[in-house]
Amino acid sequence: MEANLPILDRDAYLGYQATELLTTTRRRDSHHAVQVIRHVFAEAGTAAGMWLANWYFDTVTRMSDDPAMHAIVDDCIRELEQTYGRPRYEP
Repeated sequence: MEANLPILDRDAYLGYQATELLTTTRRRDSHHAVQVIRHVFAEAGTAAGMWLANWYFDTVTRMSDDPAMHAIVDDCIRELEQTYGRPRYEP
């Protein structure tokens, strides 16, 4: 749905979701953080979902040393791996 919006509207949508994701993480609500990521994948598509997930993982990893926040990132990663499969790397 949002994937068909003009770039500015899509950016506003992702910006809102990014804010929601960080706010949820600060509140220690792992379940809602996972829901936000799943929602972006469903509504905006895989490319937008991957962009948001990568931004989120990088931001929390670099900006916080709080183990609870890192645990929420881990929960989100597990959810994405379960939903989309873990990439297989071949030597």
